[in-house]
Amino acid sequence: LAGALQAAGSVVFVGYVEGRLKSAWLAAASALVLPSLSEGSPLAALEAMAAGTAVLLTRACNLPEIEEAGAGILTDHSPEILWRDLRRLLSLDEHELESMGRRARELVSKSYSWNTICDQLEEVFLWMLNGGGAPACVRIN
Repeated sequence: LAGALQAAGSVVFVGYVEGRLKSAWLAAASALVLPSLSEGSPLAALEAMAAGTAVLLTRACNLPEIEEAGAGILTDHSPEILWRDLRRLLSLDEHELESMGRRARELVSKSYSWNTICDQLEEVFLWMLNGGGAPACVRIN
């Protein structure tokens, strides 16, 4: 498909990678696109963001804060809207993508570090034990 679309020089299919090689590929990427229909915790997106890579995610990835932080683009999974937002992502220049990636790294560092996650987990356990209002990290729709 990449060849048929004359994008073979711009698209790289690396296959399965892990560890340092995966981190290197994520850091070298211009962007990560995750057009998921359902994600509990989108680890691929969080890993890319931690590597300083801009992201295009569907709303089903459950990371609504990326838009407010300027760390990525949120889109819908419908082909038309996804295509529109993918074109928008691809139209960004290198500086804009790097800025988005920098903000993505900052967001992950602030909101998804081990210390932050452990603190939030403790808040949830205390809430479950003692009741009261839900902690800020709990989203109830």
